[in-house]
Amino acid sequence: MNQILDHSGPKKQKIHRSPGDTARIITVYAILIMVFGICLIAKAGYSLSESKKIDSTGGNVQGDSIPQIALSADNDILSINVKSASKGIESVSYQWYKGNANLNDIRTYQEQRTLNNANGEDENDDEDIDIDDDAIVAMGDTETEKSTSANQNEMNIQNIGIPKGDSTIHVIVKTVGSDILTEYTQHYYTDVGNDKIKPQIRVAIQGKKLIVTAIDETEIDYLTYSVNNENEVKIDDREDKNTIKAEIELSDTSSTNVRICAVDKAKNSSKIYEKDYDVYAGKPEIILEGEPDGNGGLSKIYVTIDYPRGLKSVKYDLNGEEHEQTFDDPEESRHVEFEVETQEGHNLIKIWAYTEQEQVWSEASGECEHNP
Repeated sequence: MNQILDHSGPKKQKIHRSPGDTARIITVYAILIMVFGICLIAKAGYSLSESKKIDSTGGNVQGDSIPQIALSADNDILSINVKSASKGIESVSYQWYKGNANLNDIRTYQEQRTLNNANGEDENDDEDIDIDDDAIVAMGDTETEKSTSANQNEMNIQNIGIPKGDSTIHVIVKTVGSDILTEYTQHYYTDVGNDKIKPQIRVAIQGKKLIVTAIDETEIDYLTYSVNNENEVKIDDREDKNTIKAEIELSDTSSTNVRICAVDKAKNSSKIYEKDYDVYAGKPEIILEGEPDGNGGLSKIYVTIDYPRGLKSVKYDLNGEEHEQTFDDPEESRHVEFEVETQEGHNLIKIWAYTEQEQVWSEASGECEHNP
């Protein structure tokens, strides 16, 4: 009597798939799983490769002792976060390079600069660089942030400006009590924002001149320098839009303190370059002259000694008899004159001039006859 009412509406007809359709679906899913697996393997391979690059300075390092470096970019602003699980962080350094550079490119560039320095170039000097060239070029100076304590396990560096265009950042982390450096590189490209890279200052000594080159990867504005804290000199005459050069005269009579700063068009100021230069003044110059005795000999020998930094002492030996004079104030002994009376017969004189620098001295000798 009772009826069961079905209110589910009309029943949908079931679709029956053939065995071939099922096989195709399984194949598609299998391919997707393989692609996903390859992506995971590729990511794992990339991480492993970066880990090997990170542990490039030698030593047996466990995975959990490698500091973790994370970079976060927002338009043209970058932040660096470093965490170290097992050791305190001593410092975090970073350097920008032009273009898309990997760790090997950067090391090759750094090795070349080290080789240039070993060949006698100044530590801040580099070969002239064409900013528009595709070669790897360091932009600005290395920036270093030091931790506040030996137990600091996390460091954050905020508000780092990303250079406009193609660039690569090289991050180096040093942990406390370890010689192993953790390195990381990341490439960026941005066409927004302003120039945030500080100009670079390079110097080289040529004789008694200091050749100063200020370089900016975008556009240089001017450089200033002062010598021995005297009036500051401003140079804005550019070689090209990226380069300004200046020559500073160095004293060979005393140490010269030089202070230099460069500013680019975006008003970024370089690090202050300050150094004392002690230019080699050569050796003391000794001149011997004589006064004729009227019989073909000399009755007196006149000795003149010049040295721009002043003499510490002068010694002479005439026929085995030694005499010495010392000077308390080198400022008053830059030019020294004295005369030596010769003895009857043959005379042999030897003279030594000594400076404040132990390794800098001069020697001269002469001989003559005296016929009264």
